[in-house]
Amino acid sequence: MLKPDARERAALLVRAACLPDMPRARTLLAEEPELARFDFYTACVTGEADAVAAFLATDSTLATRKGGPDDREPILYACFSRFLRTDARRAAGSERIARMLLKHGADANSHYVVEADGCSFIQTPLFGAAGIANNAALTRM
Repeated sequence: MLKPDARERAALLVRAACLPDMPRARTLLAEEPELARFDFYTACVTGEADAVAAFLATDSTLATRKGGPDDREPILYACFSRFLRTDARRAAGSERIARMLLKHGADANSHYVVEADGCSFIQTPLFGAAGIANNAALTRM
């Protein structure tokens, strides 16, 4: 069986961290720590604030540009990352990232829709910060 390429592994990491699959996300990072900084969206999910700052210094429009494996705004990746609940260092980085993104024009009201059981559920950064991450600092922000 062929190993997925780096872009596919980074996408697996993002999806695992934004869904309740933290064992997989932790395994991917343990096997390949550099995935945390693979690209802007992966850095947003993994709380790599220095990497996000470097990306934004090169192109500040990234703060508002949809992308990553699910074509979402970066603030959604930062706020829905399960690292916020499971890793204090990464949670602190995610809080810094959210501040940077907002400073660069990210929309705190951005959202995506999940369809389940015939219902539509709107997912916002606030829901990610409060309902998923249970992170008081990020929720206040």
